[in-house]
Amino acid sequence: LYEELPDQPPINYLYVAGFDDYKQEESGTDSVGSFHIYKVKTGDFAVDSWGGRIVASFASRPDPHDKLYRQILLLQKAFNAKCFMENADSGFKEYLDRKRVADFWLVESFDFKSDMTVKSTGRRKYGWTPTVQNISFLKNLLKSYLTAEHTIIEDGEERVVLGVDLVNDVALLDELITYKPDNNVDRITAFMSCLGYEYYAFNNYML
Repeated sequence: LYEELPDQPPINYLYVAGFDDYKQEESGTDSVGSFHIYKVKTGDFAVDSWGGRIVASFASRPDPHDKLYRQILLLQKAFNAKCFMENADSGFKEYLDRKRVADFWLVESFDFKSDMTVKSTGRRKYGWTPTVQNISFLKNLLKSYLTAEHTIIEDGEERVVLGVDLVNDVALLDELITYKPDNNVDRITAFMSCLGYEYYAFNNYML
């Protein structure tokens, strides 16, 4: 946790979540279930120092798998954050389906390369499909975030920083530093999912 847990459930769309699951059968890889909660940018960093930043991270590979899902659902409830995830794996959806809350805690699918107000017509109802176009779109959002300049207040003085300076998750920074196309980038994928949903929500006047 980087920002304090809210005392009461926040308003809708103030926080969003991104999730990249791991395949249970791939026991020989370093892949983990990676989850971020991100607070959308609400304006000036002098007014809200956590807006436009990751406020909570969780990464784990427990046995049984449901332990991971239980923990991230607790975080979602605490921050009132719907989850936008890569939909190549459906374990979390199935977990929420068993509790009959998937419609409440998961973001419906849409396609970045088409009109943002049009939901995807693919078979998967939730999350984003890891097509070449969608991955490229999200990588561009991530690059823009990391390289954008921001003015923050530190010790009473203004200071200009890059977006990458606003990332507190050390493991995510490690993934960014050592990035190669064939690496496991679970944390990057989860963060890109947050940025993708923020983009969608902004363009649909939901923020």
